[in-house]
Amino acid sequence: MIDPANAKTEFPSISLCPKKETGVPTFLTKNSTFDGRGTIIAIFDSGVDPGAPGLRVTTTGLPKVIERYDCSGAGDVDTNTILKPGADGSITGLSGRKLQIPPAWVNPSGEYHVGVKPVYELYPPKVKERAETKRRETNWDQPHRALLAELSKRIGKEQTASNNKSVDSLTQLEKLQKEEVEAQMEIAQSLEKKYKDYGPLLDCVVWNTGTEWKACLSSEGDLENGMVLGEYKLTQQFAPLTKADQMNISVNIWDSGNKLEIVGMCGSHGTHVSSIAAGYFPENPDLNGIAPGAQVIAFTIGDARLNSMETGTALVRAMSFVMQNAHRINVINMSYGEHAHWSTAGRLGDLMKEVVDKHGITWIASAGNHGPALSTIGTPPWISSNTIIGVGAYVSPEMMAAEYSLREKLPGMPYSWSSRGPTLDGDLGLSVCAPGAAITSVPNFTLRSAQLMNGTSMAAPHVCGCVSLMISGAISKGFPYTPYSVRKALETSAQKLPNVESFAQGHGLIQVEKAFDALEKLSKLPDKNVRFNVTVSAGSGSGFGWPMKGIYIREPVIEKPKEYSISIEPVFFKEDTIEPQEKIDFRLNLALISTASWVHVPKYFDLANIQRSFNAKVDPEGLPVGEHYAQIEAYDVTDIERGPVFTVSVTVVRPKILQTTPLCRPIIDLPSLKCEPGVLKRYFLQVPKGASWANLNLKMTGVSTTVDPNSNASARFVIHAMTVNGGLSCKSEEFYKMITLNPLEETNIPLRVTENKVIEIVVGRWWSEPPEPAILKTSVTFRSLSLNRPEVCISAADSFQKLVVSNSFGTEEVQPAASLKYQVALLRPTDSKIMALTEPRDMIPNGRIIYELQNTYSFTLTKPTEVTINCSLLSDVLYESEYESQLWMLFDANKRYLHCGDAYPTKWNVKLEKGEYFVRFQLRHEKRDALERFITSNSGGNGSSSSSSWSGDSQVPSLPILLSMKLPSSINLDVFQTQYELLDYKPTKKGSGWSTTLKRETSANLFVSSAVTDKNLKNLPGTSTLYLQGSLTVTKDEVGKKLCTYPLKLVIPDPQSKIKGPSSSSKDPNKSKVEEMQEQLRDIQINWLSKLDSEESRKLYNYLLEKDASHLPLHVARLQALDSLPSSESTTTSSDTENSNNTPGGSKGQKTPEICNEMIDLADKILGMVDQPALLAFYGTRSSSSASQLDATKTKQSMDKQKNAVVEALVKKGLAMAELLKLSDAPSSTDSTKAITLEGLDDVLFEVQKFAELSDSRVMEFAYQHALARGQNGRALRMIMKQIESEPAKWNAEVDKKVLDVFKNLNWAHCVWMWEGLQLLRYPKDYRPF
Repeated sequence: MIDPANAKTEFPSISLCPKKETGVPTFLTKNSTFDGRGTIIAIFDSGVDPGAPGLRVTTTGLPKVIERYDCSGAGDVDTNTILKPGADGSITGLSGRKLQIPPAWVNPSGEYHVGVKPVYELYPPKVKERAETKRRETNWDQPHRALLAELSKRIGKEQTASNNKSVDSLTQLEKLQKEEVEAQMEIAQSLEKKYKDYGPLLDCVVWNTGTEWKACLSSEGDLENGMVLGEYKLTQQFAPLTKADQMNISVNIWDSGNKLEIVGMCGSHGTHVSSIAAGYFPENPDLNGIAPGAQVIAFTIGDARLNSMETGTALVRAMSFVMQNAHRINVINMSYGEHAHWSTAGRLGDLMKEVVDKHGITWIASAGNHGPALSTIGTPPWISSNTIIGVGAYVSPEMMAAEYSLREKLPGMPYSWSSRGPTLDGDLGLSVCAPGAAITSVPNFTLRSAQLMNGTSMAAPHVCGCVSLMISGAISKGFPYTPYSVRKALETSAQKLPNVESFAQGHGLIQVEKAFDALEKLSKLPDKNVRFNVTVSAGSGSGFGWPMKGIYIREPVIEKPKEYSISIEPVFFKEDTIEPQEKIDFRLNLALISTASWVHVPKYFDLANIQRSFNAKVDPEGLPVGEHYAQIEAYDVTDIERGPVFTVSVTVVRPKILQTTPLCRPIIDLPSLKCEPGVLKRYFLQVPKGASWANLNLKMTGVSTTVDPNSNASARFVIHAMTVNGGLSCKSEEFYKMITLNPLEETNIPLRVTENKVIEIVVGRWWSEPPEPAILKTSVTFRSLSLNRPEVCISAADSFQKLVVSNSFGTEEVQPAASLKYQVALLRPTDSKIMALTEPRDMIPNGRIIYELQNTYSFTLTKPTEVTINCSLLSDVLYESEYESQLWMLFDANKRYLHCGDAYPTKWNVKLEKGEYFVRFQLRHEKRDALERFITSNSGGNGSSSSSSWSGDSQVPSLPILLSMKLPSSINLDVFQTQYELLDYKPTKKGSGWSTTLKRETSANLFVSSAVTDKNLKNLPGTSTLYLQGSLTVTKDEVGKKLCTYPLKLVIPDPQSKIKGPSSSSKDPNKSKVEEMQEQLRDIQINWLSKLDSEESRKLYNYLLEKDASHLPLHVARLQALDSLPSSESTTTSSDTENSNNTPGGSKGQKTPEICNEMIDLADKILGMVDQPALLAFYGTRSSSSASQLDATKTKQSMDKQKNAVVEALVKKGLAMAELLKLSDAPSSTDSTKAITLEGLDDVLFEVQKFAELSDSRVMEFAYQHALARGQNGRALRMIMKQIESEPAKWNAEVDKKVLDVFKNLNWAHCVWMWEGLQLLRYPKDYRPF
């Protein structure tokens, strides 16, 4: 038994938020007042919780989080509706609720700005999920289970009572009653499946007290008990939305009260980052962050609408604020980023450079978690200039024990996943590395005090905290510093980690005490205010095709020595304001050295304020296969000890070139690898010509000889394969996977490859594995089958496309398959306008205004589907884009927000029901003319107008978007071996399913047919088609099918309208032209009956009646006109009734008894004009085959018209009778009301059923009214639900009111709760703001 006393030990709390590794405790012991006090850190992240542990105060008692901003716009509320209280002191909010103004509120103007905000739009996903679960458990689950049980019991009783009765013996009323209970059960069960919760809706009220702005938020309409907050930057007020959610929010108010910004958090990341950088725990200092005395300004750059991804809008707003407040903000931490395709240009990168160079802010950024392959540094820090300090992630033995609870400590190392350099333009990419994990504070909404997070996101705030300590010390001691001197100090003083590649550690592990000393020393040197732009001659062996910041030889492979021209340009801090004499005095005498013998440089280099170049020679001859790194370092000859003034990175990759052999697939057996935790092995292979994919075979042959060979201990490995393609990010062609192998177990991993390119394959043991090494045997086999073009585009007019498939290696099986999976439509704007954004948060210093282009697009879906929205001109670029931001939002026909997306279209797929939708698209730029290229306008052409717009009635703007809609089922195209098979009406081989064999260095023809059936085209979900999209595969190998797919497009024209044959209703030859004219005039007049007002319609009817009282369509049209007459008592607005005709939810108001009586009389007249028995007999008898086709068609048309007239008459009669039944029950009923009985109403319903189903859209309204009259609410509700499902476009507020009324009749209170919540958010007054 283990003695519990042995467990008594001091917990290493200081390693939970590690500090010893970088010398922070020692530095603060010597300099206790250099703890970050006097500095402000800007946190660009997902938001910071000011109520989280450690983030409330600084070491000097000041507020920790002094300002909070949601720069994304996700928390914005339009409050430009201004109201004044009525005589009772209340206003009506945009939610429709009555809001009583508390008497204690001070508001000299008496004006209140109002808006609404759905609570769920403020919640991170986990909080929303928790709230949804709680609301469902509280308000829905229990009562609904009870309802289902009660309905089951009722059905059981009715079945027992009717055991002795057959269905045929039941009367029609008994059948309806039986159907009623079943309908209630059907609806209840469907509601269980279709349960929805849009969440509470906040009424937002903003007002000015005369001295400050305030906002009140209330989800119940009770302002007295609502949440009242002042602007956070002035009051530091925050509060949780509810006690249960603990989601601390604050507010900012813009545009004189017209815009309310609710600041929350889109995730827990930012709070964790802030705690590492500046957390302060007075009760346990070991838990402190790096700079506990620093203050924080939180900028939310993650957009809650985009699952917390950053947007250009948010970044520009954050940078703009920092530039405006550069006099008090010292350092930025940005643990965010993406992978860019290039760094030479980009609007966001230019602004980042401006923040550092012109405004003096030190910018720290995480390098990314995309390792271990080379060239995986993210953006930032990879931008056009070397102004951002990139940070890699390191794990120490103490962190392993305290944070990860590892049984045995391992040597300190970079994490396996930490991104590696060099950048694609040759720079090292990493400045330093730092501890990349911590167990520290997270937001209160997580309902926990601390959490382990790891990543370069955690390493960056560690460096940020260290920089805050250094700047705090510099301020205290009074010596100057710049972002340039801070970076130099960090890099020259960093501790180089032994046996760790520079690509992972940069210049080494940060050491704050040495860095501070270096910073102080640099403050006295002439180049303290200077950084150096390094430019290597473009295209110099890199193959990337862009200007380089270092030498990076990877592709094409270089075997001989090569000369490179390296230009060095000094860049002065705040160059526009610096004294000319400082530039004149600047001069350095430098000694150049190379850290590797294969890089040759001149010995001396003199540099003044001018760009100068020197040549370096790289000699790769004799270098072994693999990666090689060196630096060219420039030292000031007068002060060598200070470290390099600048460095130039040199990276050479020497791939293994495979020799192919006849009849065999190229294969390479790699040396057995002894894998220890955290140790990586890189293999660089030049892909043979003709290769399409590769197979990586891994076999764990055993464990170390010091371990029992029969051990069953498994081992985890990380596999990362990557090919670098010029102009594309490192993610464009890569494979990443964690695998676990047991001894003697093997696995095969398929890899996508590109012929003649260099692929890097990294194999390594996961860093946290047990220390026992594992032996791994590795081999790579290349496979071949390729098409003669990278993508296939076929026009339907071409009928087919000829392709050639080739095989370069051993025998391969060919089995082509072509499949179309998406319909793609081109959407053009229906409205377009450019506006100047004049809010302070959207203005860059010195009066630089940002403009936005807003486009509106619309589309209609005829079937439910999944859609992707893609502005192809601007897709897949964010940091490298010339535009600062693009964002689209999707809305339904009621303006309800559905979905959102940005520059990466494949991330934002959304499933939609059939119906009409609108897309609002925003594009921003500082230069108006950059947006005007996308718009055709008749206003604002001289640039003097603040906005311009396009009405859509002349020319088309040049910014279309593509709408991709997933097909209900794939459309397979036939692929033939020969053109003869394609043409043969009885082909010898099918166009699919066949296969053939290709030997080495042979090829075969493929003929892809463009034939698509009308049936397939009828099933398309969209109303227009630009092309159909899918993929083509050629190999039979299942793995190869997944890896080697070729994009396939089929361009098809819009379907032609069907050519009509000769009309079957031939003209009567006995009629004169005058008679034909008179008939057409009569028909036109009949069509106008329902368009005229009541009296004019009546006069026209009487006039036509005198001419031909036997014309059936005349009476039907008059009946429809009577039904459409508005009631004087109706309060329904035109917008409510726009789509209400012939729907159960349609409302025309209560008709007068006179109208109802006239409708009944007219309906009876119509019914009397039709021989109903003959009509029923016709539809119950098959047409005679002996009758001529023309006569049969004429008879069918005549009977259809009579049937429609009968159905219309019966339905309108039934509706009028139902209305009279309501009136007869009303206290104000008069003698003019006909004596109507329920039985009479039943008879009409039963008559209708002879000619049409109750589910017929023409009949549903009457069936609904009949069900209500009979008190059969289940049947009534089923009618409404069926109409909603079949015609969602006609779902409006009046339909919702009908549903709620039925729920109330049924006493289903929990359903009333759900539907009222949905109705509250289903019909917003306006679109959600950008």
